[in-house]
This record gives sequence, C-alpha cells and structure tokens, in this order.
Amino acid sequence: MHIPILVNEILAQLAIESHHILFDGTGGYGGHSAAMLAGLETGKLHIADRDPVAVAHLQDRFNGDARVSIYPMTYADFVTTVAVATEPAYPRKIDRLLVDLGMSSMQLDDVSRGFGYLHDGPLDMRMNPEDPISAADILNRYSAQDLSDIFFRYGELHQNKILVQNILSVRRHTPIVETAQLRDLIKTSYHFGKRPIMMRHFAQVFQALRIVINREFEELERLIQCVDQVMSAEGRVAFLTFHSQEDRLVKHGMRAYPHWRMMTKHVVLADQSELRENSRAKAAKLRVYQRCY
Repeated sequence: MHIPILVNEILAQLAIESHHILFDGTGGYGGHSAAMLAGLETGKLHIADRDPVAVAHLQDRFNGDARVSIYPMTYADFVTTVAVATEPAYPRKIDRLLVDLGMSSMQLDDVSRGFGYLHDGPLDMRMNPEDPISAADILNRYSAQDLSDIFFRYGELHQNKILVQNILSVRRHTPIVETAQLRDLIKTSYHFGKRPIMMRHFAQVFQALRIVINREFEELERLIQCVDQVMSAEGRVAFLTFHSQEDRLVKHGMRAYPHWRMMTKHVVLADQSELRENSRAKAAKLRVYQRCY
C-alpha cells in the first residue's frame, strides 16, 4: 500500500482547524486526506485526482462522509473551475491546500500502467488513461529534436544524443511499446560503471516521459497562478515535491507573491525514522507558504 510522506510535518505546518475548507489536490489513495480529515468537524475536504483508479479508491474509502467531496480532475482544473465558482456548491475560499507531486507506490508497482522501470509492462504512463498521448506514442512518433528536448528539459539528461539515435533506429523496424525495450535502449546507449548510475538513468528517462505526457509542469504552474485568487485571507499552501525542477517551479513561482511567505527557513525533509520505514521519502521536499500582510 502507498505510504503517505511527511504527514506529521504537513499537519504541523498547515495547523488545520475544525471549520476549515481543505483541498487535497492529489488525493491518490487517501493517506494525506485521511490525516487532514481527522481534525475537521464543521469544515469540508475537497479531494481531486485525475487517475480513475485512485478516484474509485477514494470514493470507497470516504464513502458516506458528508465532509468529503471527490472530483475526478486535475488539481489545476479544480482551482481554475470549481474553486473560483460562485454557486452554492462552493461558497467559500480554501483555507488549506496540499499537493503531493510524487507518484504513489500503487501506481509505480502496477505493471499495466508502465510508470515504473523495474517491471515489464506497456509503455503507457498516463495518469488518466483517456488522455490522448502515451509514452509509446512519444517514442514512436516524435522527432529526434523533440525527444532530445524532452530528455534534456524534463529528465535533466544532458547527454542523450546516442539514446535518441538508438530510439529512431529501433522504431524504424520495431515499434517501441514495452518498458523492457526502453530499458534495453538505455543500457545500450550509455556505459555504466556502477548499477546505481544505471538506475539513475532509467529514472531520468522514465521521469521525463511521464512529466511531458501528464503535463505536470503546466499543471503546477496553473495552480501557482491561481493560489492568490482561491485561498482565504489566512490561507496556507503545502507543496510536496520530489525532484529539483518541481521544487524550483514552486520556489520561483511563489516569489511572485510578495504577501506570501514560506513558513520555514529551509525545505522540510523526512527524518531518519521515516526513511527507514519508506525509502521513497528520501527525495521529498516540503514547502509550506502562508498569506501574510
């Protein structure tokens, strides 16, 4: 099962009160949502997720709880549509907002989704299976320049020329549709001195494809652009990021608001006890911002 990360730290920084309007923009399998809900009495928790498997799980987990509303959409779609609406269904601004920008363990470990590089499966990587472009589509259709740009920008894989050439060479006679094929292409494109270096290259390539397929940076930028509009006068916003590019987007994006300040001097990291329980917490960085005047 998915283990939510930095739960205690998030709750401490958000300081949820019983009447607050809360928004968990990346509901996933409900770990953070359940923790946020524990302190709620007369308030409301809105949860969004674009993954239909996660939505079904959330609906089952919070079934019958009148405090909870679940939205099958991205967090950016929620804040740009539902949260700015004036109809009675949404009468108040958000007091506390959380987005966990990491992949859930259940998504990574589901071989049919193609998110993970440790298992063999289809090259899909769509959080919403109804989205038009999959990882296989990109690898088989995009130009050499576009592929290079994707690996450079979204995976920070600066040396990618041979990888791109190998992709184009293979797809001329065999469609690239399986994660095993992509792993083999990465292996033949680089010389790895040690296994951790190879695994890092796997992660960078898969990450780059996943980010562009799911428009993850665009979603984050859309959210940041709406923060000031949708949050209440004493609002707090928590961003849980897992790689440097996301963290930079948050840091620079929130600097555009002089009346929002980060609540801690440095990003909050998982402590050793949490890392022992969940190694995936190692890359997590938490930034929490508060509106101030």
